[in-house]
Amino acid sequence: MTAPKLRRILRRRTRAVSDDGSMSLRDHLVELRQRLIKALLFVALGAVVGWLLYPYILDILKEPYCSIPADRRFPPDVNGECKLTFFGPLDGFLLRFKVAAIAGALLSAPFWLYQLWAFVTPGLRRSERRWTVVFVAASTVLFAAGAALSYLTLSKALSLLITTAGEGTVAAIEANGPIRSLAGPIARADVGTVERHIQALRDRAPALLPTYLDIARRSLAIAEAKGGAAKVKLDALRALLDRTE
Repeated sequence: MTAPKLRRILRRRTRAVSDDGSMSLRDHLVELRQRLIKALLFVALGAVVGWLLYPYILDILKEPYCSIPADRRFPPDVNGECKLTFFGPLDGFLLRFKVAAIAGALLSAPFWLYQLWAFVTPGLRRSERRWTVVFVAASTVLFAAGAALSYLTLSKALSLLITTAGEGTVAAIEANGPIRSLAGPIARADVGTVERHIQALRDRAPALLPTYLDIARRSLAIAEAKGGAAKVKLDALRALLDRTE
């Protein structure tokens, strides 16, 4: 889309309003297009701001996770630092892009909501406009209160969910979920490596072997859902875990 054409679209046109206050369908569609383009531009500008503010936003978002005891997080907290993990080369970029897009929608909300209001309000009666304002104001306050309450209670909820796994476990929380997060010998059905793990645990820490086997069996189900390894390898890995005591 060229710059002159964009300016023509965004230029405020005089409404073709009839004597009874109505507009033609074409005029409604033209105005809707203008409002949508303006709203998208506001969201895009907000996303740019969100991209620049990403380090500060990330600190706020990961605070509930970082409040969990350090020995229950992955990787273990060594120097008092709390870090999140990602496993794919594009995951870091996609995470920043998602955060920037959501932050942009929130930051620019007053502007694109005004575009929506300006499109709808000409068709409302005076009393309907008044009640709509009350409804929007109440909804905004309740949404903000709900978001604040969720953020304040998230750390306790995460702590409860993670600590129920018991001692000897850590949480590797990643933005893309467990299927994409799974990596290592279970994900690629590396029977040889898993067999060496089992033998090393038998020799050095036999008490941990049942825990390793339980985690491996649960991870094997995720690996099957992920679909990154051949079925014959997954079957061989399952057979190894089943015959191991």
